[in-house]
Amino acid sequence: MVVGPGSGVARLIARASLTVDFVDHFRAAGREFDYPWEDRWVREEGYHKLVPKLASAVLERAGVAAGEIAAFCLPTTARNLDRAVAKRIGLPEESVQDQLMAGCGDSGAPHALLLLVHALERAEPGDLILVIGFGQGGDALLFEASEALPEYRSHGVGVSNWLERRISCSYPRYLVLNGMVKADRGMRAETDKSSGLTAAWRHRDLLLTLSGGRCEACGTYQIPRMKICVNPDCRGVETQAPHSFADSTGRIASWSADNLVYTPDPPAYYGMIDFEEGGRLMMDFADVQPDSIEVGTRMRMVFRVKDYDTVRGFNRYFWKAQASGEAA
Repeated sequence: MVVGPGSGVARLIARASLTVDFVDHFRAAGREFDYPWEDRWVREEGYHKLVPKLASAVLERAGVAAGEIAAFCLPTTARNLDRAVAKRIGLPEESVQDQLMAGCGDSGAPHALLLLVHALERAEPGDLILVIGFGQGGDALLFEASEALPEYRSHGVGVSNWLERRISCSYPRYLVLNGMVKADRGMRAETDKSSGLTAAWRHRDLLLTLSGGRCEACGTYQIPRMKICVNPDCRGVETQAPHSFADSTGRIASWSADNLVYTPDPPAYYGMIDFEEGGRLMMDFADVQPDSIEVGTRMRMVFRVKDYDTVRGFNRYFWKAQASGEAA
């Protein structure tokens, strides 16, 4: 989310916070999972008593009646608890937003903002959206949707768009990929790699911004950037200005699904990408399903984990190519 001056797609018109030493769940140091307390106690002593106080405070500051709220976002994993709280506050029943449990699940701390983005996908300019995050008290934010929403939605962004692109994962596969069970990864996974910190610094422009070059003499794009232009009719020296390909799209010129090279989730998909403005780069592919790509498929750039240094606990990141969802 980008926050700044101006109306944006939604304007914050009031906020309120409440701090209470009410611990509904916790995670001890060194533990992988939260420990939740008894559901009924959390519901009756927590949500039912604390959230209405927050809602009343923020509505009073804004001078808004509860019945004027068009969308109510309150993350909770308890079934129908959000509707019960809305009824106590006096909010319209239809204002309660989908918890996104189907196809998404509980995203934890950012779930309130996730619900906000989802609500904005369906909101109309002028709609009032109440967002409350609960935890040792809570925070309440009241937004007004702006006139910029239609333009925002025209770009095809948002929660629904990403959920449509989701890839299902079996539970055993999830456990292996997240290191929750011990798996024999084979001999090819045993290769030790020196720390990538030095390389990350030396190649930081390429690594962080996918920076290549544009020749100021002939206009040729290339990646990576080099001292000499790759255009055989130019061959200019030191003529390249930095150009980021991070927001660029390209098309697959060639590709392979490799079952021999080690990857935590075989096969390893990679290939040559021809960028729309010019330049080409051999890249790993992300989020590939069988029969989902072919030569000519349009690809977008995404910043992802490149590999894991299990000896030192260091994760390397780089850009991968992902199918954009547009026709080839």
